[in-house]
Amino acid sequence: MWLWIGKRAGFIFRRDDLLKFGVSEGQIAEGRADAAFQRLMAYECRRAFRMLKAGSPLARELKGRIGLELRMIVLGAQLILQKLDACRYDVFAQRPVLDKKDWLIMLKRALWK
Repeated sequence: MWLWIGKRAGFIFRRDDLLKFGVSEGQIAEGRADAAFQRLMAYECRRAFRMLKAGSPLARELKGRIGLELRMIVLGAQLILQKLDACRYDVFAQRPVLDKKDWLIMLKRALWK
């Protein structure tokens, strides 16, 4: 079972994962990125990276606009995962966002697949 935590922008975690890492809904609501939360986020990011890696060949195979859009999505997600790692998964103190430089890098990589 998945759990949405947050108001406007939030998190979706499996309840099992919250229990496994000892993270409570209240802790997330308070914005506490302690060691347990960081381990949970690292685990979820590794899972997301594996799924992106497994699905990325499709983005390279598709032609035209849909292929370009899918490559941009994959590249953007990979950059966000890198930014999450760089801020030690403390999304409360520093929300990772893509800047203009990131978009240019993504576009270049997506066009020259």
